[in-house]
This record gives sequence, structure tokens and C-alpha cells, in this order.
Amino acid sequence: FFSQTMPRGINLLLLLTALVGGATAQTPPPIDAWERCDGFISSGGNIPGYQGAQMTLRDARAACASIPGCRGFTYSGSPDPDTATDVWLKDKWDCNPDGGWGAFKKPEGAGASGCVNRFGNGLDWTAIPYKRLGTDSPWGLVDDCTQQNVSPYGAYLCGVRGPAGDITNCPGDCQAGQCVSGPSGTWERCTGFISAGGNVPGYQGVKLTPNEAQATCASLPSCIGYTYTGSGGADDRTNVWLKEKWDCVQNGGWNAFKKPGASGCTGLVARGKSISCTTWGDPHVITFAGRNSHPMGEGAYVLASCADLTIHSCHRPIRDGVSVNSAFAIKYGPHVIKILDGAPPAVPSDSGIRVQNRKLSFPGGEVVIVGPGRLTVKLPARCCGAVEGLCGRFSPDAQFQDIFTDAAGLSGQYPNRWFGGPYGGAYQRDFVESFRVPPGDPAALFTAAECPAGEAPAVV
Repeated sequence: FFSQTMPRGINLLLLLTALVGGATAQTPPPIDAWERCDGFISSGGNIPGYQGAQMTLRDARAACASIPGCRGFTYSGSPDPDTATDVWLKDKWDCNPDGGWGAFKKPEGAGASGCVNRFGNGLDWTAIPYKRLGTDSPWGLVDDCTQQNVSPYGAYLCGVRGPAGDITNCPGDCQAGQCVSGPSGTWERCTGFISAGGNVPGYQGVKLTPNEAQATCASLPSCIGYTYTGSGGADDRTNVWLKEKWDCVQNGGWNAFKKPGASGCTGLVARGKSISCTTWGDPHVITFAGRNSHPMGEGAYVLASCADLTIHSCHRPIRDGVSVNSAFAIKYGPHVIKILDGAPPAVPSDSGIRVQNRKLSFPGGEVVIVGPGRLTVKLPARCCGAVEGLCGRFSPDAQFQDIFTDAAGLSGQYPNRWFGGPYGGAYQRDFVESFRVPPGDPAALFTAAECPAGEAPAVV
């Protein structure tokens, strides 16, 4: 689409950079310089857009350092600074001891409070996080207020190291220090707008040129595309919205562009998203793709399986044609965790699995939450297109046409027969029963006493 030419004024920017010479950015302190709490920051006081966000601790530190109102962050799960976990950025600080949580307090003086508006357009850029140049962080933030990054949208030279040691991005190729269109620079165009909601934080109705919008969206993994008012030349400023979703609502007064590779499983992985499935009651399953379903039968069934994680649910009949979830078994690597009769899970101490009440957080980023007859599993985006079981497949690249793919790899389409989902009939016979795991099977996680197999159900 747009050729990535050097914006007007960039030569002056480079001259100013040369004149300031040794000026360096105030980069966020290392994590070990922040005051640590083995517990959590109490509820309330969340920084908008950062409540339970999936981030690494390094990214959380960089985000908090670049937001003037942030005083610290709290997280659940792994303390490894490069492992993504659930993070809350806070505008307050206290420490409530809890072994399943951690928190860090931002040192005094860290932050972007010294940034000023250099555009003269009346907007206060001190309240908008500055974009880190070339970072792989899903938040794209850095505390950087030097002449090398005067814009909250980043610099537009590529292949040039910024003050934080980063290299600027290009949506296409980098040639002779300038961004040019390339194989990765083909953006799908919509003569219309992306519908309301799903805005990238800090980029709702901001003044940007389409060139700047494309460069910014390309450098933010959470960004799917951008939409703007007016026809707009590539270097004409207009109102722009960066979006974490994509649709095209036809309207001649608007334009929108979709980032290459932003959809399907590739887009989920790039944005660090997860997929989830829930089962409860007699039994109901909301699949990873959001479809209601009602698997019955007696015995153990594969609920979900991806990579190192496999979950079996035990179905116990309560009357003709109706069963309930009576137990769950979770296999992670060599470890098997069983939830029998609603008892809390017993987790091996050497498994690397963290337990907080009934929430199990696994080293690979998987999360399982259990309750009496109920289980929710959340899997990282790498399981997109690679999960199977009663929770169904999750294949956006196939337009979710293969949700009910059986253990042999055969996909079926089943009508809704009960509460908006398939039940009994061919669905039970062909799909559900293909995932049945009898006791004694090499893949079995239950004993016969823990989960009686019974007889294969009569389909109705």
C-alpha cells in the first residue's frame, strides 16, 4: 500500500540528535532494582487496559516505567521474567503476602513524566506511552523521551539503533535506512471502517498520517489493522484508530487496512492470545470455538489435548441419556493430577505447576481452573489448530468448520438438538465416543474404580 518514505522533518530530527550528542534515554531500571513483594497489590487502582493482561515481567516493568501514573505491578504464576503470566498494572502500592502472587514497586523517578508534546497540537503525550523501537514486547512501550523518539508513534528510520538498543521496525523491507514495501507489506484494504470497540490502548482517534498508522500497527503485535476518516494522502494527518480486531463496514468516507498475517492462528500467536473451553454439569461443553455441545456416555473421555497437556473427564450416568461430570484427570508431561469427588487437586512438588486455590498454572502457560463437576482450560495460542477432544478443534484458518473432528480426524456437522448444541445421535456415536478411553488403555488416566467404563450408550 503506502511506500514507507522518511517523514517530513526527519532530517531536522537527525540533526537535533547529532547536536544533543551523548543524550541518552532514561530506560527503566532492571527488575531487581524494583522493590519486590511476595504477595499482591490489593484490588482497585488498575491502570486501564492492564487488568489481568498476559505479559512477561520484563514487559510489565517496561510498561509501568513508561506510564506516569503507574506505581507498580502485580502478577500470578511464574516469577521468570521472560514467561508470560497474568499481570495487573496499578496506580497504588501495598503488599499483601500470598505465596501464589508477586509484585514489584516502581523506583522513584522512573517513568515518562519528562516527556513533552513536541507537535503543538494540544494533546498531552505525557499520558500516552511512548512506543519502543523494534521491541518484541506485545505492549511496545519504553521510557524514552530523547530527540531520537520525540513521537509517541516511534521513529521511522529502520535499521538504526535507538537509545534503548532497539532497531526500528518496517511493515515491509528496510533498504538504505528507509522502510519500503515488500513481501510483508501487502495490506488488505477496506473502503469503510472497522467497527466500534477493540481499540489498541492509546490509539483511539489520534492524529496520524496513514504512513505513520501503518508503521505503528506493524510494530504492535496486538494490532490487527487501522481505520481512519477521509480519503487522506499517505502523509496527510487525519483521525486514526488502531484496532485489535478486523471487520469491514462499507462507508465511502472511511478507509481501513488489515495487517498481513494478522488473522488466523498466526495472528493469535503474534498477539499472545489464548483459547479456552469450559465443561460443567450434566455435561455441557462450550468448545474452544464457542460452540455449545452436550456429550454424554459413561466412563473417561478426552476433554482436551495439546502438546504436553491432556485432560480426561469422567462421565457418570444419572438417568437414561443423561450423565454428569464426576471427576477429572490432568496429565502434564510425566505427571498426572486427579480431581476425584470434588476434592482439591494434589500436585506433585517437582512438577513446576503452581496452585492457587483451584487454579493450576502450568510451566507452558496453560491454566486449568477446577470446581465440583466443572473445569475450564485456557491454552496458549500455539495450540490453535492443534487441539482435540470433546472441547473441539479451534481452527480460524478453516473458518471453524472442523470443530467436531473425531479422534480419527474425520469432521462432522451436527444439528443443535438441545440448548443450542448437538446432543445424542450421530454426535454422540461418531464424535463423543471416538474419544472414549477405557480403563487399561495405555492412554488411560483413571483406574476402573475411579471411573467405571460401563457400556457404550444407546444413541437417541
